[in-house]
Amino acid sequence: MILAGALKAGWKFVIALQHRDLRFLNKQMHYLMPAGFLLVILALFVDRGRWSIAAVIRHMTNMPALFLFLTGAAGMGLMVWFAKKKDRHDAKANWKEQITNSVAQFCIMLGILL
Repeated sequence: MILAGALKAGWKFVIALQHRDLRFLNKQMHYLMPAGFLLVILALFVDRGRWSIAAVIRHMTNMPALFLFLTGAAGMGLMVWFAKKKDRHDAKANWKEQITNSVAQFCIMLGILL
């Protein structure tokens, strides 16, 4: 997932700075991101002795983690809307998407750490 995100960010920088569309930097997300999520899910099953579903749900539903996770989910929903409605070649739209993505992922990270 990190590699997919880095390549996607690289694609956005190339569009913003050089006004060129290197399609492979964008298309790789369709393959690398699902593979990364699959590995994360598999890791949960491999390391099941160290966590329980009840403990994870308890953590996610306590404040402030609940607020942070809901904010992150709202940001991800906004990202889906950006992907469907905004022009991928528009620099302003790309910056809005990147800022939204950064804030949403930061909220999710804080929700996990708190």
